[in-house]
Amino acid sequence: MKGQQTLINEIFLFAFGLLLVVFVSFFFLYFNNWLTDITVKENLETVSALLSSSILKVYEMGGEGLIKIKIPQQINDKSYGIEALGNRIILYDLYSPQISAIRELFYISLNKNIMGSAVSSYGYIKIKFNNTNIEIGR
Repeated sequence: MKGQQTLINEIFLFAFGLLLVVFVSFFFLYFNNWLTDITVKENLETVSALLSSSILKVYEMGGEGLIKIKIPQQINDKSYGIEALGNRIILYDLYSPQISAIRELFYISLNKNIMGSAVSSYGYIKIKFNNTNIEIGR
């Protein structure tokens, strides 16, 4: 009987250790994913600030023209999309659209049409402008 009790104790100890390892593994996996999402969101916000300031410069220049802006091809090994709708710029992770950054363009009058979309994999974005439109593309 004493030998069986030792064996049962060892089995419970092994099961407890295995459960602890699984719990710690899942915790660090969740923490890593959470940290990655925060990093991607902050980088999307940085790129959106770059694009909004570029659009504002284009708007202040007036006239017609085209500027080409270099952007990161990937953020954390993931491509991202860029859309301009109304007076907003929306950047989002192509594989996880819930991770996004939206930036309002406050200083541009509503009579300017800001539109277009692009994907970051090209490494640059073109902003075409004339008297009535500002268009984002590749």
